[in-house]
Order: sequence, then structure tokens, then C-alpha cells
Amino acid sequence: MSGIKTHYDNLKVARNAPPEVIRSAYKALSSKYHPDKNPGNPTAERIMKLVNRAYEVLSDPVKRRQHDIWIERMERVEVANLQMGIESEGTRRKKSGPRYLERIIKSIGSSLWDILRVLAFTFKLIIIIAVFAGIINYSITWLIAPDESPVREIDAAESSSEGSINNGVWCAPAPSPQATATTEPDFRLAPNGFPWPAKAGYLEGYEILNRAGLSSITIDNSRNGADVFVKLVVCDDRKLKVARQLFIPAYGVFTLDRVTAGAYDIRGLDHRLVQNRVFR
Repeated sequence: MSGIKTHYDNLKVARNAPPEVIRSAYKALSSKYHPDKNPGNPTAERIMKLVNRAYEVLSDPVKRRQHDIWIERMERVEVANLQMGIESEGTRRKKSGPRYLERIIKSIGSSLWDILRVLAFTFKLIIIIAVFAGIINYSITWLIAPDESPVREIDAAESSSEGSINNGVWCAPAPSPQATATTEPDFRLAPNGFPWPAKAGYLEGYEILNRAGLSSITIDNSRNGADVFVKLVVCDDRKLKVARQLFIPAYGVFTLDRVTAGAYDIRGLDHRLVQNRVFR
């Protein structure tokens, strides 16, 4: 093998050369590189030492056989190293080939998909937080239970029994609702002294307060055959302040929009508590 320097190479003979060829080669090289013919020539001296050592080994059958075994062992090592080099090169090419790049792209794509899913979840979480923080419009609906009276006060117990929202924050005491249903008087005039409006809306003559927010409250009277009068009451430092007063006819619906963040009660005509809620 080209990577292994042997005594055969130093004598310039084949590995299967017979003894007479080896002797002839030795004589020729000795005549050429002998120190007597090359006085003061270090290269000739070095080559002559290699030639003498080669002839010493190859002229002895035992030493020659040992040298042949060593050559075979070194050749096997060289072949193994060469194969490893070829495999490494193949691996390198495989890693730089289209399929390897495709796997890398798929891996990156999978990672990007995971990142997008995390971002989507984070975005949803931000939306939820924003809703509760009052950054995004938040709507809440109160359902008014059916009643027979033409204009009535909303009863808190009835509102709860009809499935209205009950997880608000208590913020002010209110008179206890009646345990049993009673017939309310016929209120012919609104609190402002005028007849009740013909459609749902705020009562004239009263201020419409707390309109700097993004939340909304929908009062749903669509299942009730009676008109209702509703007050939106602000709970500020345990003090009650009426922010809006409105009328909703039977089977009507009305939405209070742009409600400012804060704690509110929904109360009836005699200031009875129907429901309370906090907008933050």
C-alpha cells in the first residue's frame, strides 16, 4: 500500500521477489550509495543505512516472514481507516443532501408550529385578561322573569331563579326581597312625572353617567309580559349613586353601553337590589 513504507520499497523489489533478486538489488544500491563513493554526503549515508537494514531483514527467512506479517497487519488497519473515511464522507454528503435538508426543514417547521400554538394560547390569554381588565368590550345580560303587573319593580329572587348572573360582588346593603310574589300597584307615571315611554330607553330628565368604559350591560325583558323600570347604581366607597335610569317595555331588551369600570347594582323602582356586578 502506498501509505506503508517497507523494506521491499527500500530495496526497490517486489514483495514476492526471490532471494537472488534481493541480493542483486542490494549490490546495486550499495554500489551507488556506499560511503566510500559518497564521502561527506549525509543523504547517501542515510539511504545506505536503510538499504543495509532492509537486506538484513529480507535475506533472513524468519525476519522476512515477520516483516510480511507486519505489512499485512498494517494494510488491514489502513483499509479499515479508509473505509471509515468513506463512511464519514458518505454521512457528510447525506447530511448535506436533499433528504437531510428536508428533515431539517420539517423539524424547524414542527418547532415553528409549536411556537405558533404557544403564541396563539398566549394571545387568547391576553384577550381574556383584557376582557376582565375592561380593555375590551365586556357584555353582561340580566334576564327579567315573567310577571303580570303592568309596571313593576324587579325582584332579586326572581332574577336569580331565572338563571341570571349571580357571581357579582356585593357592595351595598339593600332591603330584603319579598319571599312570595305580590301584585305591585299600577304605576301610571314614571318617576320624572311623565308617562312611561313607548319603547325601551333612558328616562328623560335624568343624567346618563359613567359612560367612559368599554363594557356593556343588556337587560333582557323578552320573556316577561310586564314593563320594568331599572336603575344602574354605582357602588363607590359603599355609597350608592344612580348612574342611569331606564324603562323597558314588556318583551323588550335594552343595552347600556360604554359602562365605566367599577362596581354596580341593578335596582328596581323602590331601590330593591336585583343584581350586582364589578367591571374592572
